[in-house]
Amino acid sequence: MTTRSRIILLLALLVVPMIAAACSSSPSSPSSGASPTVQSTTSTTAQVISSPTVTIGGKTYTVPSEGNGIPIKPYSDTGQQIIYTSSGFLPRTLYASLQTPVVWTNLSAKPLVLTLEHVGVAPVTVAVGGTYSWTPNVLAFGYKSSKGYAGFVNVGAFGS
Repeated sequence: MTTRSRIILLLALLVVPMIAAACSSSPSSPSSGASPTVQSTTSTTAQVISSPTVTIGGKTYTVPSEGNGIPIKPYSDTGQQIIYTSSGFLPRTLYASLQTPVVWTNLSAKPLVLTLEHVGVAPVTVAVGGTYSWTPNVLAFGYKSSKGYAGFVNVGAFGS
């Protein structure tokens, strides 16, 4: 497969799920004259955490990396780790391996309510310093926090 073909395939994997999600959602009509509720999400990307540990509320936690102590990149990265901070998710887009758990680590000062979108998993609460892992059964999915921060995971043979 040529480099150009790989790029086209990667773009298709990124764009098609987003188009499908946009086309499948339709606004609901308000009942009894009530105003519709508008819910926004924020794709703010968190700052890189370059130290091996962080201290939150006087307690020290290990910062996940994808190996060799290399910090997780803010915009996109390949691996299985996602970090939640008070300023968003690291990375914003993750390219994860097939049949391997994706792990979210909460390094914010408050519990994280994590919602995996359109995959049939109920929202979970992740304690400060805690983790949540899920093995994807889809090729792409979004997720968000209760604060409105959002991210996206593409699942495939990345990094192979």
